[in-house]
Amino acid sequence: MYFCFKCIKMFTQRNPVHQGRPLSLAAVLAQQGAKYDQKEIPECALFHLYPAIGAALTEAFGQLTSQHFGHNAVEWGGELPTEDFSPFSGNLFRRMSENGQTLLIAGAGSDWMRAIQEHWTEHFIPYRVTAIADSPAPFENDVPDNPMVKGIHLVGSQRQLMQYNKVLQLETVRLGEYRAQPNLAEPFLRSSEFVYFDLNAIRYSDCPANSAKHPGGLTAEEASALARVAGMSERTQCMVISAWNPVDDPYLVTARLVAQLFWYFLEGRTLRQLDQGLQRSQLTQYQVQLMKFDRVLNFYKSEHTGKWWYEEPLSDNAFSNQLIPCTLDEYQMAAQDQIPQRILDRISG
Repeated sequence: MYFCFKCIKMFTQRNPVHQGRPLSLAAVLAQQGAKYDQKEIPECALFHLYPAIGAALTEAFGQLTSQHFGHNAVEWGGELPTEDFSPFSGNLFRRMSENGQTLLIAGAGSDWMRAIQEHWTEHFIPYRVTAIADSPAPFENDVPDNPMVKGIHLVGSQRQLMQYNKVLQLETVRLGEYRAQPNLAEPFLRSSEFVYFDLNAIRYSDCPANSAKHPGGLTAEEASALARVAGMSERTQCMVISAWNPVDDPYLVTARLVAQLFWYFLEGRTLRQLDQGLQRSQLTQYQVQLMKFDRVLNFYKSEHTGKWWYEEPLSDNAFSNQLIPCTLDEYQMAAQDQIPQRILDRISG
């Protein structure tokens, strides 16, 4: 792996540290890049592909403040290769597993994310994946029968673009559904180790350098809200944002949007309140009698954060998630014997 010293130099030149003024995100990244002997490992590491994308992000980060999260929240990891990346994906996996870092990668395809996932599979680590995308395209090369993949989720898809090349078991929140009920995406993002953000899911007017040029799609604000939820998740270990063409981005609108997505992810990472250490005895339990199935479904709520889970009806092996993230709305529907479809699939499956 190699580091983009040119970018670090640009950060430093464009963002001198003024006493009494909040540092820009670019200046924080430059400082982290210069601290080779630092003892505390930053929680997140940011990488990019392609020099032009790195340069565009450099300028965009210079306009964002760092005052809402600690200066040790993120480090600049450098530039990743665009081909023959198997050895590099192993290094990234070690950062995640040994250093406990969350990876942020800009300008990569879903193949990069799959390369990292292969290491999880080799180490028998189960995981879930959420793609924020306009169609199932990021999953075209996924293997549905991979025993380590516990769930594949799709958020922000547009129905007119849904063309399945093969049968994939996807839990989907379409764009219209998300717009009507934004909290529908929360359980997916909260339960996923990998998040892939396809810029084609965002409308052209807000993201002019993406490849699809759709007139409709997520707004910049909606995309930022999703990134923030991903950052607040206790499980997310890697967020990849797809590539864009800097030639189509003369005013850096897309680069600024990508920088904004990372900024909101980092803010969510800083503000998150962890529930993963809580025992069930520390959660409030709600039992719902499902009349149609003559069984009881257990829901749990954290009074500390307000998050909800339901107990997985069936445990097929030791790796099964015992508590599945859900929403208050899903609990209320189940209490009225109107079982949400994704819970119904687990009960009847």
